[in-house]
Amino acid sequence: MTTISAAKIDAYRLLQMDLVRHLEEAEFLALKTEAWGHDDVVIARELIPDLVKVIHSVLMQHEGTWRGNCRFCLKPAPCPTVQSIHHIVKDPQRQFVKLLDAADEP
Repeated sequence: MTTISAAKIDAYRLLQMDLVRHLEEAEFLALKTEAWGHDDVVIARELIPDLVKVIHSVLMQHEGTWRGNCRFCLKPAPCPTVQSIHHIVKDPQRQFVKLLDAADEP
């Protein structure tokens, strides 16, 4: 059994906390009750494509193989990761679905 050093565990934790802070900044901006200023719009236009890239790359890592398994976690496709992302993104109670539907309107 391989043991991970305490230094590596701390490094992973710091990386994870940095990512959590970045996501919390995006969430804070999205939930801001005041009208967005110019800087808010600029930040949102940077954050939204970044977040979409993250979701896209996680989905691509968990792509199903011709054998019907996820190539990343080896569970039957669609694996729990893909199912979870699908549920969160396509949840009809969330605004993301409404935003996508509005973008499809002429």
